[in-house]
Amino acid sequence: LILAAHCCEQLNSLVLGARMRQLAAIFASFDYQMKGQEFIDQSPWPMQWMDSMEGILWSMGSLKQYELSVEPWRGSSLRNALAGRHGQALP
Repeated sequence: LILAAHCCEQLNSLVLGARMRQLAAIFASFDYQMKGQEFIDQSPWPMQWMDSMEGILWSMGSLKQYELSVEPWRGSSLRNALAGRHGQALP
């Protein structure tokens, strides 16, 4: 899943990449909780615990920036978004 997420991000599919990283985090977190970081770091899969967690944080930040650029109302208050005033203060 980490490799799929990386491929999605390279193809500029940030939403799918972020979701893939979230799914990978679910599986990795179970192994981390039950067996520890060393088990994950020494597994045959091309994954390191800290790298994957940093990747998730990066991808979620990129996803939020993408959402704000495509849909500016996401950064507005509900009242301003409903009134159509994105990023502007109320009178």
